[in-house]
Amino acid sequence: MAPDKKITVFALDDDPGDIELLSRYLEDIPGWQIDFVSAESWSEGELFLAENDVDVIFLDYILGSETGMMVVQALRESGDERPVIILTGQGDERIAAEITRAGANDYLVKGELSADVLRRAICSVQAQFQLKKERVLLAEELQQVQKMETIGSLAGGIAHDFNNMLTAIVGHVELARLKDVDNLCEENLAKIQLVCKQMTELVRRLLGFSRSRSNEKSLVDFYEILDDVKAVLCHTLPKNIVITVQTTDRPLYIYTIGSMLHQVLLNLCINGAESMPAGGSLLIRAQKKSLSAEEASQIPSLKVGEFLVVEVEDSGSGIPPEVQEKIFDPFFSTKERDARKGTGLGMAVTWQNLQELGGSINFESDPGKGTVFRVYLPLLEPAPAGDDSRKEIHHEKVGADRHMVLVVDDEPVVRELGMEMLEQLGFATVGASDGLEAVDLLKQYRDEVALVILDISMPVMDGRQCIKELLKINPELKVVFASGHDMAGEEKSLMKIGARGVIQKPFLMRELGSYVQKVLDKE
Repeated sequence: MAPDKKITVFALDDDPGDIELLSRYLEDIPGWQIDFVSAESWSEGELFLAENDVDVIFLDYILGSETGMMVVQALRESGDERPVIILTGQGDERIAAEITRAGANDYLVKGELSADVLRRAICSVQAQFQLKKERVLLAEELQQVQKMETIGSLAGGIAHDFNNMLTAIVGHVELARLKDVDNLCEENLAKIQLVCKQMTELVRRLLGFSRSRSNEKSLVDFYEILDDVKAVLCHTLPKNIVITVQTTDRPLYIYTIGSMLHQVLLNLCINGAESMPAGGSLLIRAQKKSLSAEEASQIPSLKVGEFLVVEVEDSGSGIPPEVQEKIFDPFFSTKERDARKGTGLGMAVTWQNLQELGGSINFESDPGKGTVFRVYLPLLEPAPAGDDSRKEIHHEKVGADRHMVLVVDDEPVVRELGMEMLEQLGFATVGASDGLEAVDLLKQYRDEVALVILDISMPVMDGRQCIKELLKINPELKVVFASGHDMAGEEKSLMKIGARGVIQKPFLMRELGSYVQKVLDKE
């Protein structure tokens, strides 16, 4: 217990002499400020405890017609978990077992009381109480994480099925546009394709939500993450909060863990929104900044260099001065702990995430006017060259090679569409509905099949099992996985088992053809 820390002690005992003695011993504890309250009956004490904060409760073992055990049981049944110490005339193993079963934290023998005994007992039960509270909070946090993982898995499953359907729609629209030589349906088909593009973007966000967090950093465009965050906020924050985003220097690449940064920005924005229950403005501003040695020294964990500075500014109630130094402490929260509010880990996790990303955070707050948080992230320059996988391919060149492609997918509409697309581009094709059929077909067309497009999730034999069997037949075979799931975090493991790449559903015909030709051309 820290010196000069004030604590409130409540005692329930029907003997005024014992109450007086306990009060005197408590007053003798060096450096402690004790606010001592007592009652002689449970009816009086129950009312006080229900309406007041108390750090430690002392109960007499025998209270006339009631016992201290009965009072402890009543407290615990009501959900009151505050530390309880039983005072008894004598102590033995039977009493120790009895108070433990009832839910008390400790017991003391009245004849052995002293200031030092009370000090050690109070420190012990308060430490027990704090540890138990932290365990409960951790359990609640784990439950929340598990719930979010379950929702993420559900979202991923829905997105996978939806992507298969979108693949069929997008593909058949493209084929219809090719066959509509008189352009009679061009306007309608173009509108369908536009809607499909919007649906594809929605599914991409679902897949991003369902993705398990990878601890590997990768090169990402910060503004893609920011666009996702803004889309989530627009659908979740109250309409009376105006969201404004100010950015420069698009694109802006950073080497980071995208899911961690996504979590950091969402947490800061949601906290800002919660400080504006009556509405207000939320500003997200991003800019590059070069930090001098003097500037870097003012920000925890940062060194001289180029940084992306992201500011999240709200017009809310601000952070009181006495709270500001605690906001990154684990389990500290100004909110009530319930199912709808925080556990006190949000800002601590934000701090930890930024440390792992090599960045930092600071803030300024003016009570009554608002708060601005500044996130600092190491900047990577220059930006990489753009991906050429979307370039148009030359149909004549592809058709002249007349490669055969084996398309393996358990969804008939997706399999048949892929085959028709490839045939339009000049490839020969053969199709299989599952892994076993693919193996049989490769045995039949071993010398003709140059490439396999293999779905990952299939019955009978899935893609991972199938590729092993295919490569046994032809170790030089080129295999590309196709999936409606987000495979960004699994691409390396798939390459290790022999894949030459992964193509994400839904895909346009030119994307499919370009990707296939790129794999075939690569030695």
